[in-house]
Order: sequence, then structure tokens, then C-alpha cells
Amino acid sequence: MIPEAREVHLSRKDRKVLEACCRSPVTLQRDLKRARIVLLAADGRSTRSIAKEVGVQPRIVSLWRHRYADHGLEGLQDKPRPGKQPIYTKTTDKRILKLLDKPPPQGFARWTGPLLAEALGDVDVQYVWRFLRSHKIDLVARKSWCESNDPNFTAKAADVVGLYVAPPAKAIVLCVDEKPSIQALERAQGYLKLPNGRALTGQSHDYKRHGTTTLFAALEVATGKIIATHSKRRRRVEFLDFMDSLTAAFPNRQLHVILDNLNTHKKNEDWLKAHPNVQFHFTPTSASWLNQVEVWFSILQGQSLSGISFTASSSFRNTSTPTSTRTTTKPSPSSGPRKRSVTPLQRPPYHSALIPGTRSLVQAGSLVGELRDHFKGAAMLGCSTSGEILGDVVVDDSVSATLVDFEHTRLRFASATIGDAKASYNVGKELAQQLNDASLRHVFVLSDGLHVNGSDLARGLASGVSEGVSITGGLSGDGTNFAETWVIADGGAGPQRVAAVGLYGDDLRIGYGSMGGWQAFGPLRTITRAEGNILYELDERSALDLYKSYLGPHADQLPSSALLFPILVTEAKGGQGVVRTVLSVDEQKKSMTFAGDIPQGGTAQLMKTNVDDLVHGATAAANASLSGLGGRRPDLAILVSCVGRKLVMKQRTEEEIEAIRNVFGADAKISGFYSYGELCPFMHGGDCRLHNQTIQLQLSPRTERSQGTDAQAATTPAQKAPRYGGRSTGCVAVFRGGRRFRIHRFR
Repeated sequence: MIPEAREVHLSRKDRKVLEACCRSPVTLQRDLKRARIVLLAADGRSTRSIAKEVGVQPRIVSLWRHRYADHGLEGLQDKPRPGKQPIYTKTTDKRILKLLDKPPPQGFARWTGPLLAEALGDVDVQYVWRFLRSHKIDLVARKSWCESNDPNFTAKAADVVGLYVAPPAKAIVLCVDEKPSIQALERAQGYLKLPNGRALTGQSHDYKRHGTTTLFAALEVATGKIIATHSKRRRRVEFLDFMDSLTAAFPNRQLHVILDNLNTHKKNEDWLKAHPNVQFHFTPTSASWLNQVEVWFSILQGQSLSGISFTASSSFRNTSTPTSTRTTTKPSPSSGPRKRSVTPLQRPPYHSALIPGTRSLVQAGSLVGELRDHFKGAAMLGCSTSGEILGDVVVDDSVSATLVDFEHTRLRFASATIGDAKASYNVGKELAQQLNDASLRHVFVLSDGLHVNGSDLARGLASGVSEGVSITGGLSGDGTNFAETWVIADGGAGPQRVAAVGLYGDDLRIGYGSMGGWQAFGPLRTITRAEGNILYELDERSALDLYKSYLGPHADQLPSSALLFPILVTEAKGGQGVVRTVLSVDEQKKSMTFAGDIPQGGTAQLMKTNVDDLVHGATAAANASLSGLGGRRPDLAILVSCVGRKLVMKQRTEEEIEAIRNVFGADAKISGFYSYGELCPFMHGGDCRLHNQTIQLQLSPRTERSQGTDAQAATTPAQKAPRYGGRSTGCVAVFRGGRRFRIHRFR
């Protein structure tokens, strides 16, 4: 039977929350139906009429009428369900780990899943396998290591790495080594018809020998060019013969040769005296991996030697020539021919250098000074980060420098200190007024990540520039420590700073996109008390206590754990919501400080995501950013992405970069960093907003006049870019048409 209908009385506050839930495009269907049931019941509708209109059974309507009447809005949430009691507990897991520390039974070389289950007695073998997979325990694989005990390891490694990073001017750096005892084997290959009628493709187990050879190879570090020759043996005489061929290939040039510690490479003083232009540099003992030619040997083995049948030694030598393997990417047409020397000081100075890096390195004043001296003439702008993006990989504990040189676009830099978040608007306005003039087209800003209200900073910047000037940028980071963030500007680095660069000229075109991949879920709560970027209460309850109850065991790691659990914030008047993550918490005041505004009277809702949604969001942002370039692909992409995305994606972080690469093309250079907040408009021509979870920005000068073209820039469409998941996140800046782009990495 259907229970007697309960009368429902709605307060103004509850009605407002439920009506907002019904209007929201991201509300879950189950929450939407419950909200409609309560609203219709409050209007005096009968249980059966509500059931018919909402499309549920009358007993469902009666259930939610009673639940709301008894418990209010909290009653509309699902009750906790204990679920089935687990058969195996942490005690079982400890037993498995303890057993793995013991030797396997006699007669067995290693443990297996069935052996473990048999030894435990009361544990199913399938659970054993699940436990091993979840803890990434491989019973078969055996890792090996090669440890260098060289007492001079640091000095030798620094010598070799120094040649890679900053080779001497007008000198050639060569990595030389041998690949000995390469066998030329002939095997039957093709298809074999099996008795059941199927075909097996592969090669025969039997083979015929056609001799062995030793491959001597030299890799020119600056160009990736390989010089190689074959020899039957690898004695000292063959090594010195190969060195003679190298000196002949580079006449009258200073040669720095990197070698491992093979005996034939040592004690060649007589030969070195006869060739004073050659200097040997040895890797540390048992550290031949520092020799880059080993990378080429690995490529050669995988691409040209493995799985191939050789009918004669001559065909083997032809196959293993350097031209048969690809060691470097093809230069883009805009980059011009490669020069041998990669020393930056041998080229004209660059206009600017974007330098993100880990805080410990940015804090080191000596490193910033070295970079300033290394890139003479380039104005430096950078910040501490939560990870660096370099090409298609994500790295930590490093500093990268992206050098940019424009032919027609002018740059102007400005910086200021910021005492606390309340000064954010005035600081932004001050910077904008320093940069603003009639030819200003775009402002890129890097700010302190902890003592700033990013929303006020964006409004201050917008108030001081002319209409139509776009603004993008990001907040500096500090990994997941939230201790201190630094900004590089004016030739130095320091905390609590904001720096910006203005880009000027009619040849500049701007494109950007703001996308995400996060989805809202859970109850829509009203922001009942907030001041600027500090949140105190939700639904007249402590916001910090509510948030902690949601985080559960993760609450002990606040504020770093908040990066995984952002909040969707929407103003009371509605409109596009923005994502916010917590920067700090105050236990005494029961408050949470965010990177941007928390509008009192607005709404807040929890958010969730997965890796695939984040990758789709990055793809959508990259496509949206191309609209500002008239569909043309960029030369350089600067990505600013939220550290929360990095923590969610973990080992799959680079999939996001690969998705952007697929949109921008193989020739685009990509660099950037992970931040505590990103600045970007929602749409072309819109106001700049602070986001927490991924933006994409593009900068593009028109095609260079020096290249003999006078193409006109297409008008940037002032239309809303397509959204993914309706939520903003991350940032990418892209340049096109610049004269030169280079990316360096320092550790």
C-alpha cells in the first residue's frame, strides 16, 4: 500500500535551492526528479498526479515526500549503504606480504599465485592475483641495476652533461662507442600453413650464420648526424683508425669526444699528442648511459636489426648504416637549416625567455643569474611551478627556458609586489596602466600563487587596458606544498610578486580556449557567508566542516588534497560557473581561502572527473584556441595547466599533452607548466576570469613580412567556444610567425 501522503512545507531558502537544481544543466537525473517531486508536493499536488508528471511510481513520490518532511534537503540524498562485508581484510593482505618475504617452497625458484594461495590455505587464488595487481607486484620480472662506484662520478658527469647543454663555441661534440659482435643471421621468414588450415606468420627457429661485425659509431650532438663504419674486430688499432676518419671528417676543428671506460679508449696519449685539436671526455665508471650514442644503438637495434634476415654480411652492413634509422625529427620549414653549434651566445639575442621551474631551483639566485648571463639580451619572465611541460613529456625538479623572438611584435615588461590578496585589484590596475597604449594587443601575466585574489587581479588588469585587449596567464605554484611561490622578473626572482608582459603591434593575432572535463555532482549548496576569496559558510553551516566530511580521510592532507576535489562556483545571478580549488584553510575561523572570488549568495557544488574526460577537455580547448588563428597551426604552444589535473591523471599525465599535440601538429614546439590557477576569458572578446583546472591560449603574429607576404589577419570571431563538460581548466599559449623559438632544460 502507498503510505498516507505527507504535507510538504518549503522554506524560501529550500525552494531556491531546489529550483536552482532543476535549472542546472548538469544536475543528475535522480536529483532532478527528487527536487521536482518536493516542489510539486509543496504546491499541493497529489501523489498520483506527481508520479504521472515526473514519470515514477507513486510509492517513489511518497518516499521522497516523507524523507523531505522528516529530514529536509539532507533527506533527499541517498542513505549510506554498508555493502557486503569483505571476505578478506587488511590482515589477509599482510599475510600475503609476509609470505612474499620468505623463500619459496623447495624446488621452486619463485613464488606464483597458486603457490601463495596453497601456502595461505584459506585465501582464493583469484584474490591473491587481484592483490598482487593492485600493489603492482610482479612475481616474474626481475629488475637489474648497474651502480657506479666511481669516486669522481659527480665531476665526470658534470663534464659530460656540460658538453651537452653548453658546448664550447666553434667546437664539435661527438659521442663515440662500439657495438660489438653483431651477428648476421639468415632465417626463413614468411607464412607457414598449419594442419588446421590457419597460417602462422613469423620466422624459423633455425638460422644460418654469415659472420659477425663490430660497428663503430660517432653521434654529432648538435645535429644528430651519425658517422659509422664496420670492422671485424674492436682492438685499439681499429678504434684509432676510426678516430683518424673522424679527424679527417672535421678538418681544423676542435673535437670533444665523449667515451666510456673501455680499455681501448684509454692510454692513447701518443695519438692525442699527434692530434692536439682532439680532447677525450670519459663517462663515470659503469655509467655509459651518459653517452648519447647508446640511444642511437638502441634505435638501430629496434628499427633495423631485430627480426630481419640477412643473406650475406654485405647486406647486413648496408642495413645497419646510419641513414637507415631516424634519430631526429625533421626540422620545420620555418626553422631553417640547422647549424652545428647550438651555443645560444653564437646567435643574435632573443627578445624574451619564459622560464618556469621547481621552486627550489627558482629560489637559487645563482641559477637565475646564470640564465640571465646565458641568454643575454632576453627579458626573462617566469615562476615557480608544480611541474614543467617540455615537449610531449611532463618533468619535475627542473627549470625550462622557452626563448621567443618576434620580428614585428614589440614587448614591454612590468612588475609589482603584492602584500596580500586585498591589494590584488590595485596591483593589476597598476601593471595594466604601465603597459597600456594604443598598440597594445595582449597581456600575459604571472602572479604569486598564494597571496593573491586572482579574480580581483584579472579585474584590475582589465580596468587599466583599452577595450579589446585580451589578458591571459597563470598563478605560480609550489608542487603540493603550498608553502611559498616565486616569480621571475626584472632579472631576479622573489616571492609575492606579479609580473606581466605586453605584446604590441598590428601583426599580432590572439586565440585562446577555456575547457575542462570536470562534472558537478551532489547537492547544490548556497554560499551564505563569504568575503572576497574566503569562504565561511554553505547553507548556514561551516563550509570547512562540510568539505572535510566529504573528503573523509583525505581531510588530514588539506590543503594539498583539495586539488583532487574542486568546487563549481556560480554567481547568484546565474551564468557560467567557474572551478575553484582551496589554497589554504583556517581551523580557528573555520574558513577556506581560494585563488579567486567566492560570491556570497551564489551556489557551490562538488566536482569529479576521470582521465578520459580531462583528455577530451584538453582536445576541445586546443581546437577552440585554433579558431583565433583562422585554423592555422601554431609554431609554439605555451601550456598552463592546473596541478589538480596532474594529480588526477598521475602516470597518464602526458596523454593530455599528446591530445594537444594531435591538434597542433608535429612541428609545434610545446612547453609550459602546472599552476595554482589560470587566467583566461571564457570566449573571444570576453572578460578575463580566474579558473582552476585548464585554459588554452594562443598568440599569433601575422605571417612575417620579411618572408615576402602581406597576408591580412582574419578577424577573431567574437563567439562562445564549444565547451566540454561545461567546466574550465588549464592553459595553452601559442605563437605563430615568430622568427625563432628554442626550448632549453636545466636540472
